[in-house]
Amino acid sequence: SHNVDLCFTPMIIADSFIKSSKARNNEFSTSPEDTPLVVQFASNNHEDFVRATQYVAPHCNGVDLNCGCPQRWAIKEGYGCAL
Repeated sequence: SHNVDLCFTPMIIADSFIKSSKARNNEFSTSPEDTPLVVQFASNNHEDFVRATQYVAPHCNGVDLNCGCPQRWAIKEGYGCAL
């Protein structure tokens, strides 16, 4: 509805996403109009990242591993620019 060329989700924490259906329902929602859609994950290990992408793959056009977030909490957890 906003005539954008690409849609991104907010950053989703991969380990919480794979552990909890409540987290999946709260963190990821989309509509057919959100296309092309890239889902952005924060993860500090490849296993969680791969498992999280498997949940969203049927509903998006791509995934992104956030490697640039400079927030202190993200760095402390080994996410974003801490990678």
